[in-house]
Amino acid sequence: MKIENTLYKTIGFLNYTKSERKSIQKDFTLNVLDENDRNFLNHSYHSEFLNIMFNNNNVERLYKDLNFEIEINSISSKIILNKIELFIFHEEDNKESIAIFSFSYNLENINLENLSDISNTLNRYDTEITYQDKNYILKEFISKILLNNKRFYEENSPSEQYAGSRFKNYLIIDMEHEKDARNNL
Repeated sequence: MKIENTLYKTIGFLNYTKSERKSIQKDFTLNVLDENDRNFLNHSYHSEFLNIMFNNNNVERLYKDLNFEIEINSISSKIILNKIELFIFHEEDNKESIAIFSFSYNLENINLENLSDISNTLNRYDTEITYQDKNYILKEFISKILLNNKRFYEENSPSEQYAGSRFKNYLIIDMEHEKDARNNL
């Protein structure tokens, strides 16, 4: 089966203190929604969700566009990391607050088997990757290169209750329609 398009995101959690907040935000751009985005969200989601995720008093939404070619060593697959989003929640009463980070990947010329292998490896903290001819463990790459040296994978941290030792994946596949395509999946 031929895959036409994919939307693939990996999501993770981190804790931060007030003193760490500035270093995490470094080099990110504030994500401001336009009127079309606001209308879409208002017609698509419950008001409680919108208040949590899109109220500027509760959360700061940031992003950084990228074009990082990454090779997943164990399956010899190359992907493009094209965006990171950061949702920094304001919890003034807590010693540590929670943030969510999200990575968007561009996956081209793949089939279902490749896609399965890619999504299976990218959700693990300890996946070995290569970026700019240097080998990394995925969690260390994210910490060092993408989150300005903020370690998000500490054991017994408040965010561990959401994440464990894996990322969360979000995947949409647009495929050529074939007879019995659903059965083949």
